[in-house]
Amino acid sequence: MSFTAAPTAVSKELGLGKDIARFIVVLTFALPLFAAFFWGLWGSKLLFKAEGSDNIKTRGLHLLATGILITVLVLLVNIMLGQIRSRILIPLNIYEIEKISTIVTNYIYSFGYLLSFYIIFRGTQKMTTATAAYKTWNVLTSAIVVILVGTLYVGLSLSNPDRMISLTPGVRPSHYLSDVLILTTVILPSMLAWFFGIVTAFNLADIFSSPDYQSHQKSYQNLFSGMLLIIFSIIILQTILSIGTTRFIVIGLTPVLALIYLFAFALAIGNFFLLRAAKNLSATS
Repeated sequence: MSFTAAPTAVSKELGLGKDIARFIVVLTFALPLFAAFFWGLWGSKLLFKAEGSDNIKTRGLHLLATGILITVLVLLVNIMLGQIRSRILIPLNIYEIEKISTIVTNYIYSFGYLLSFYIIFRGTQKMTTATAAYKTWNVLTSAIVVILVGTLYVGLSLSNPDRMISLTPGVRPSHYLSDVLILTTVILPSMLAWFFGIVTAFNLADIFSSPDYQSHQKSYQNLFSGMLLIIFSIIILQTILSIGTTRFIVIGLTPVLALIYLFAFALAIGNFFLLRAAKNLSATS
């Protein structure tokens, strides 16, 4: 479960050495990703300083800050683990170490994002002024969206030829897990995280259109836009990771890079919107 497919595709299609191809991909991928980390950490710090019109709304903003911080840290930790895995653990060629490190990485993604989006969801639930009927509509609509998108995600994950074992030389398995465990401990937590994220977006849409928040309408619009982009980027990320390196090599360079850069730039822009919102909310608290 890594981005090693991209350097491999670049190396193969452009006739470059694998080290040069890796440098090109990492450099161009790292710039928007670094911006996303920086803006996300800065934005969460500012949101911790923000205050709502009462203690409940202040608590909601602080839950948002906590969730955003966890979202940034999940990706940061996994990128660091990925580097340790590829540069230190895989060269040792010890099967059990490779297996455990891959499973841990998968679980940090699935359960880390579930935790972060649930916390953000709880924060917006404290802040929203929507009626019970409107909240029910949000939940049902979010569930339908997740089921529709999740059907593709489940299909890609369970048809990944590298999910348990890999027959392609130099390609490691994506999960080292049975289909039942992939479904219950990777796919379902990921889809539940998407569900909480989408409900969060609906809650933020209600918040910025509510008369109670008119003085900070632009800030909450930015929060809404930022959360939508972050949710979209996480769905793209987990879709990328479900495809498998063998299929990435087969489909070629352009789709690989398009998906990777779509994820990176969506995440960066989303965190930029969150930072703008956090600056305004903290400055007027």
